[in-house]
Amino acid sequence: MQEHLYRVPLEPGWNLISFPGQPTGPSLLSIFNEHPYVVIVLGYDGEEDEWQTAIREDDAQWVGSLTKVEAEKAYFVHSRTFDMLEVPLMPVPNHGPLLALGWNLIGCIDIKMATAGEPAGEVSSLDDYLDGTDWRIAYTLPLPSLRGDNEEFAALPPNAGHLICAGRGYWVWCGPDYDDSAPPNPPELYLQGDVESRMGYSP
Repeated sequence: MQEHLYRVPLEPGWNLISFPGQPTGPSLLSIFNEHPYVVIVLGYDGEEDEWQTAIREDDAQWVGSLTKVEAEKAYFVHSRTFDMLEVPLMPVPNHGPLLALGWNLIGCIDIKMATAGEPAGEVSSLDDYLDGTDWRIAYTLPLPSLRGDNEEFAALPPNAGHLICAGRGYWVWCGPDYDDSAPPNPPELYLQGDVESRMGYSP
């Protein structure tokens, strides 16, 4: 399989992103080394029901429990400016997401490497992408170029014709006990100081 240079736009504040293939250099230093204004990256472990965190320190080193990026997952990335990530990826066959009970933060695998923000080229239906799982609701935040004035998450229920798009991240609830609650917010530490929260949810 051939390596592909993939681009994901960032805007100031929080961005919810994923990569449709596996980064050839998955460490945070490899991915964000040329992007000094990216200061926080957050992931979520659905099996452990806990946040994974990484903060860039003054010496450009990353500190925290999150050390690498995986194609199957999505990440909250906080940037202090407009930017464009350019990350070499290797294609990954879509084997379907492995969801834990409760909330999962997943990416969109797409072997055809559709442009970030565009429907996936291989499986573009959210229902088809999550086929075989007991999912009840999904949320996503549009990429900056598609967001306009709407900075809130959009709810994506099953069987409603929603598309899954490359480059985006998705909160997905799996299991029968969904109680209409919103996805979890990050620890308060990351919503204070010079880090603005853009994590409101709309039903």
